[in-house]
Amino acid sequence: MPERQTPISGWSPVPQFRLSGSGQQSGRDARVEPGQGNGIKVECKRYGRDTALDLRELISELTEATTVDSALDLWVLAASNS
Repeated sequence: MPERQTPISGWSPVPQFRLSGSGQQSGRDARVEPGQGNGIKVECKRYGRDTALDLRELISELTEATTVDSALDLWVLAASNS
C-alpha cells in the first residue's frame, strides 16, 4: 500500500510574488517569496509607442539580477507600450 501524503497547510502550487519598492531593486520589480521553490524575478518596463527597447539597459538589469542572486532560476521581462 502506498504511503499517504499529507498536504502542507496553506501550501499553494502558485508562487506568491512580492513587489519591490522604489530605489535600488537589483534587477527586479517583483520576486517570488523566499522559500517557495524556484528563484524567479520579474522586471517590468513600460515604453511609449515610439520608444524602442533599450537592450543595453536590459542586459544591465539581467546582469545585476544574476550577480545579486546566484540562486536565480528564471528572469522574466514584461514589457508593454502605450
